[in-house]
Parts: sequence; structure tokens; C-alpha cells
Amino acid sequence: MFEHATNHTQKRYPTFENHAMKRTFLLITIFFTILKLHSQENRIEYNPEIDEIDNAVFMNMMGFDYHKFVMKSEKTAYVNVYIDEYLNDKLINTFDHISSNKETTPKAYFDLVFTKLDSTNFTLKIYTLTKNDSIERVQFRIGELGLFKNLQVNKKEFSYSWKLTEFNDNIGPIIELEKKIPLLYYATSVEENVSEKTVKAFCNVPNILNNRNLIENQGKIKHFFEIGIELVEKIE
Repeated sequence: MFEHATNHTQKRYPTFENHAMKRTFLLITIFFTILKLHSQENRIEYNPEIDEIDNAVFMNMMGFDYHKFVMKSEKTAYVNVYIDEYLNDKLINTFDHISSNKETTPKAYFDLVFTKLDSTNFTLKIYTLTKNDSIERVQFRIGELGLFKNLQVNKKEFSYSWKLTEFNDNIGPIIELEKKIPLLYYATSVEENVSEKTVKAFCNVPNILNNRNLIENQGKIKHFFEIGIELVEKIE
């Protein structure tokens, strides 16, 4: 006789351990889903990095500022920096570094002490620092020459600001020989009427000083310094 083999399927019923594992897995999935959604929210992020603008603002808050001018000349000439001081529209002081130093500098050292401009791009650097209410210190970097000059100011009574002269989109005056070329003004504010109120502002300072020969601009700026260059072919 043949015996018939029969397959018996054993039924498995859920156990407590299986329920616990499924529940744990579900909780982990929900946790990471919430974490992902949380990370995608529109939140403010702190950026500790410092860029060039941050450095410039910080230096300005500390009373330090800097200005750089790139220039060249078709003809070789000495770069002479000058400072003219005006009070009530009258020139009261004038300074230029060649006149101040040529008598004490041997002619053999002229080309070392007095930088020459030629067809190669040259950068004139002007650094300024507020020392106190009476002194604004200026340093000129003319090639290897470092020249310091103190400007006597009255910040207890007036506010001052540095302004470019005739510059438009950072493009300024035409290079000419044997002629003063203004680059910067350090000037007191101008009183402007805004909404029937008198306010002190600096926005219009360059326009006023660039056209100070006009009658309507005279007397508007109490005190200012004009800083610039003059290209000199020969030192005599």
C-alpha cells in the first residue's frame, strides 16, 4: 500500500516582539520625516564670515578710511601731492610734498624720493585716520614713499566727511601736466532745507566745491581741504 504524503502548513501568529519592532521602525521613520521637514523650514542662518565690506565698515567706525587712485601719464613726470585748506571760501594754507622736501633732498636722490609717473599704471594710496576732535591724520603712499600730514579740524563744532571730487562711476579727472588735479575733499556739511526743516548733509558737497566759483555756491561750506596731485616734469 502506498502512503499519501500530505503537506501541513503551520500558521504563524503575530508575536509581541514583532509588534514592538514594527512600532519602533514606524517611530524612527516618523522622527526622520519630521527632522527633514524641520530642516526645510525657512529659518534665519547666522553667518560668522567677514568679507571686504565688513572690514571697510569696521575700519570706518574706528575712524580709519582709505582711497586708491590708479593713473598713468603719456609723458614721464613726478607725482606731487598737495593739500589746500579753505576757510570761508578763502585759501588759508597750502602744502605740497616736493616744495616741502626739495631743499633738503640732494638732486641725486630725487628719483628715489619723488616718484615718477609714466605709461605704466601707478596706484596712489591715501589713508586717513581720525586721531581726535582736532586732528585728522593723512598718509600718502606714493610708491615707496610714505608721507604723513595732520589736518587741523574742529569736530566739536562741525561734522566732516571725505568726498571724491569730479568722479562718475569711479572715473575721474583727465591727467594733465603742470596742473593741480583735485582728488578728494574733506569738508564740513551743508545746510539743506528738507520738508521745511534745516538738515546738515554731505551729498551735495562735491557738486558745490567743484563749482565753487558760482555765486550761489559761495559761503555754503565753512571749512574744507582739497587734496590732489600735480604732475611735474622738472624739479627746479
